[in-house]
Amino acid sequence: MKRFVCNLIIGILTILLAVILIGGNIWTRSVPVATVRGSYAEQYAQDNHLQLLDIPDSLNSDLDIQYEEFTYNISENGIIIEGYNGVGNNVVVPHTINGITVVALGTDFFINSDSITDLYLPLSVYAVEASHDDNCELYLNSHSPLIDALSDADWNINVMADSEYAKVNYELGEIPFLYNYDNGGIELTAYTGSDSIVVIPSHINGYPVTTVSFEMCSYSGVVFSNTVNQITGKTRQYYMVPIVVLEIIACGIATVAAAIAINIFIPRRNKTADILLLSQSSVTLGYVIIQFAVALCVLFAVKNLNLWVGMIINLIIFVMFIISIILLSGSRKHIEHTVEKQTGLSQSVKEIKSICRGINLDFINDSDLKKKATSVIDDIKYLAPSNTREVADIDSKISRALLSLSSENNDEPKVRNIIDELDLLIKQRKSHSIR
Repeated sequence: MKRFVCNLIIGILTILLAVILIGGNIWTRSVPVATVRGSYAEQYAQDNHLQLLDIPDSLNSDLDIQYEEFTYNISENGIIIEGYNGVGNNVVVPHTINGITVVALGTDFFINSDSITDLYLPLSVYAVEASHDDNCELYLNSHSPLIDALSDADWNINVMADSEYAKVNYELGEIPFLYNYDNGGIELTAYTGSDSIVVIPSHINGYPVTTVSFEMCSYSGVVFSNTVNQITGKTRQYYMVPIVVLEIIACGIATVAAAIAINIFIPRRNKTADILLLSQSSVTLGYVIIQFAVALCVLFAVKNLNLWVGMIINLIIFVMFIISIILLSGSRKHIEHTVEKQTGLSQSVKEIKSICRGINLDFINDSDLKKKATSVIDDIKYLAPSNTREVADIDSKISRALLSLSSENNDEPKVRNIIDELDLLIKQRKSHSIR
């Protein structure tokens, strides 16, 4: 019955795997997208029946991201920016670039950056080595050390309160995209960041981002800016991404291994080792259940799990299952061997008791001898099973003595010697049993 239940569960899981495998190559899904109302991306999403993420209108301005690229040198104190590589008018200098703090503007900054009309500097910048530019206004936090440092120069400075300063994003130091310039716009070709939801910037270096390919968007979601006017690539993808395939293969291996273990390596019912047989079946089903649970976690909770990490986790589960089955099999064989040995040792006691039942003491005329013989025979009838090889040897001697007793029924002196021998053997047996 237990084997039938195990096979039934394995069969159901196998059918489930087949459905997932077939369905994964038929069903498709779209990358969830968020768009600005009235934009090209919104119309594109509606025309292609893409899944839409709901983003409140109040957050649209926060998602208007603009990346800038600068030339710079690295000093012992931090980064000194020497120039701006774009054509934007409103430029925000980041707080850090590649994890290094931006501390100053170089002497040739405005010579190399003549398009800038509004320049936002973070609190980390404490020096401006460049000559002032009449066409550029500086936007500084009210606590910036530059306010006093530049007070004697003819800079156009706008002091921002903390609330205004907080609205400017100074954390866009690295551009997490590969891109090409295309007819006055930017074409994004790849995403190099680590966020699961990708926010498409509106501008890079002052150029609008106009073209995005869905080939780079295999993520949990994409937020499109309103500057995008061309979207290319496949808008839907099959569920059979590499990590999904890996987990399906791992679950398939689990069901096959479980079927082999249940029907080949785990023996049929054996009363002497029934508990261990149940343990082997439980470990097998536990392995299958754990493997499927891990697969479900990967598919629905940890979707971006690294492929190699997934392989290592599945391998560890499989190896632990194999080790458990081997250990339990060894324990089962040991128990069966012990039981078999004990059965062989106990068989001699059964033979002795059988001989006792066939002995008739009525031929003994001496009442004292008959009484002692009856007592000895009664002791033999209640002997415990043999538990050691020494006790089994004594049982063999008792057996031979009993056979002699039954054949010497007319010679009381010999009977007396046999009874004394049996009495001595019983005492020896008891002393060995106690040890």
